[in-house]
Amino acid sequence: GFTVPLPLYVEAPFTVEPQKAEHVLVTTPGRLLELRVQPGQRVKKGEVLAQLENFPIQDEFDKLRVAVQIQQLEVETQKKLDNQAGEEFARTMLASLKKRLAQTGEKLGKLTITAPCDGIVIAPPQVSGQPTNTHESALPRWNGTPLEQRNHGCWLGTQSHLLSVTPDTKYQAVLIIDQHDRDDFQINREVALKLESQPVGVRTGRIQEISDRHLDSAPAPLSNKFGGELPTITDPKGNERLDGSAYQAVVPLAAIPGTLKPGVRGLARQSMPSRTAGEWAWRYLQRTLHFRM
Repeated sequence: GFTVPLPLYVEAPFTVEPQKAEHVLVTTPGRLLELRVQPGQRVKKGEVLAQLENFPIQDEFDKLRVAVQIQQLEVETQKKLDNQAGEEFARTMLASLKKRLAQTGEKLGKLTITAPCDGIVIAPPQVSGQPTNTHESALPRWNGTPLEQRNHGCWLGTQSHLLSVTPDTKYQAVLIIDQHDRDDFQINREVALKLESQPVGVRTGRIQEISDRHLDSAPAPLSNKFGGELPTITDPKGNERLDGSAYQAVVPLAAIPGTLKPGVRGLARQSMPSRTAGEWAWRYLQRTLHFRM
């Protein structure tokens, strides 16, 4: 009957990340021209990590720079002609060109990627079949991580995860919790962590924090497009948008075996107090109705 208690646990996929890491994401897309660092290398804030190139943006910058010089001459010409209206119009055009030049120059500057803080370089999560949009489809695609030698010269789109810089070598498991399980996962509760790369043995840890706001996107390794469990939709910027609401939780990890790398996937399980079959049936019904809707 519906009064018989049933054991219950909740699960959530996770990926391993460095603690307190500063993720270095590409903000201006470009071809990887030069890579100056490797995983494990210590860097200083502001140190150049990589250089990208983007010919269309460089070409636009060069043309705008010439246009500014020509427009400056036009301003001087209208001034010598004592043409007040013409001079005002020329100055307005000059200001507009200078603004566009500054904006394009800022984009160019971001092709030089620097360290956001002092720390150790950590490779990003490995991915396969890196998505590209149609504009980039003719350019070399990359697999694994952009730091690998075989990917030299590859195209890095906006929001590509180049690397991370962390002040120490501590790691954490980042759980992605389905909205229906959000209230079941609690801070300081112990969870069992099963790593995909270590089929034998289970690690344990305690939840340190749970986000208050739901996530919009998922870490690439957890997306079903990269072999993970979470259904995602790729948006125009290449981000993997979650097909539903979820929350992020963090579990600090103890000493990590050397074989473990950032981006390794796993499944977290938290035991729950017993519930009656009626409570379990209602929970199942809620999930089923949500899925069908």
